[in-house]
Amino acid sequence: MSVIVMCSRCGKEIDKYRNKYITYYEKNSNAEIKVCINCALDLLEKTRENQELNIQEFQDTIIL
Repeated sequence: MSVIVMCSRCGKEIDKYRNKYITYYEKNSNAEIKVCINCALDLLEKTRENQELNIQEFQDTIIL
């Protein structure tokens, strides 16, 4: 028997027992968010890009 959950980001159906997914809670609302592995990797990549941009902006500020 399979239990289906939905990815909160892309809407893809995830079999709770066969597929891997990540569950986390939003800071402001404490809502439970479930994301498939593809969306989780995408979020990590965007977080890394934002961190690199913040570091670059900080370095530009120091140079000025």
